[in-house]
Amino acid sequence: MRTRTEKATRRQTREHNRRLVLRHIFDAQDGISRADVARLTRLTKATVSDLVAELMRDGLVEEAGIGEASSAGGKPPLLLRVVDGAREVFAVDVSGDQFRAAALDLRGRVLREQVADAEDLTGEAALARLDALLDALYAERQAPVVGIGISSPGLVDTENGIVCRAVNLQWQDVPLRERLQTRFGVPVYVANDSHLTALAEYTFGMGSPDANVVVVKVGPGIGSGLVLNGQLFYGDGFSAGEIGHLVVADDGVLCSCGNRGCLETVSSMRALFANVRHWLTVHPDSPAATLLTPPLSCARIADALAVDARLGDVVDETAHWLGRALAAVVGVLNVRYVRLTGPVRVFGDRFIDAVQAALHRSVLPELAAQCEVAFGALGDEAPLLGASAYVLSRELGLR
Repeated sequence: MRTRTEKATRRQTREHNRRLVLRHIFDAQDGISRADVARLTRLTKATVSDLVAELMRDGLVEEAGIGEASSAGGKPPLLLRVVDGAREVFAVDVSGDQFRAAALDLRGRVLREQVADAEDLTGEAALARLDALLDALYAERQAPVVGIGISSPGLVDTENGIVCRAVNLQWQDVPLRERLQTRFGVPVYVANDSHLTALAEYTFGMGSPDANVVVVKVGPGIGSGLVLNGQLFYGDGFSAGEIGHLVVADDGVLCSCGNRGCLETVSSMRALFANVRHWLTVHPDSPAATLLTPPLSCARIADALAVDARLGDVVDETAHWLGRALAAVVGVLNVRYVRLTGPVRVFGDRFIDAVQAALHRSVLPELAAQCEVAFGALGDEAPLLGASAYVLSRELGLR
């Protein structure tokens, strides 16, 4: 008679093998035979056939035509593929002035989306808005829901699904996972928005599955996420990537964190807009002045730059400080890929070139030469895609 421990180990082994089989079928978008799955996973053909039958009963996998016979002859194999619409994933991004929620299929395609204004929403009011968005998605679900992924600003305890501190939302130690699992009865995962943006770029935007990547999100503040050896890196206190509060300008402007000269004070959109306003006081007769009326945006600054090239110094300075901070990251981790996201992408190659120039001046030339700085491949969907990818990885082993 098997002991309880032996039964648990057997269940864990079966679940591991099931995920392994599903992942290989998922990766083979044109279909794959049972024999090839067995070869790639190094599982027996009998084990693979048993697990495939289970996945087909669950509606996750289907037979999708006939493949080519092998050179040795024999019957052509039946090909397997994942049913992309067999499950839905709910993802919500609460890191901006609008809360965005989406239902996605297993390939990360957005099926339905809900957007709600959240400017100035805090505390319980913000939580109520989040509940309403998910209620709307859940009411329209067309397949079983794998889980819910939440992209939150601030310090997030990902292991327990707790938002430890999100200043703009005035959330302190909010047990978001517990709250939403009780409400919807499905697994819930919560992570920092910059971390999930990095996961999205790695999963959907990078060509190499072996890439180590740092993704920097430049917005009103600055945050970053790191994917190392194919895994999100959180740090011991869940706050890895907080480069916005690296001090880069000694005796600089007072930051909200209490220090002076943090990267956010010289390289965020908030800092850029303040510097543009100061530039206008120095150049009141600039032909670009009419384009730089409130509310400022990176798009307006880019348009103004085409009218008055002198404004480029302000943009270059913003990029310079970002490059200085990234040099520390590259020097410590020796990552090859750095991706920038956010509205600064409208400045194009000029911004990238200025970041790279500062990076090259601030770290060993060999490390700088190995590092590729570029804008991310994804747009505003990145936090949602990252949240969905996180759920699929944790629940189904898909990546």
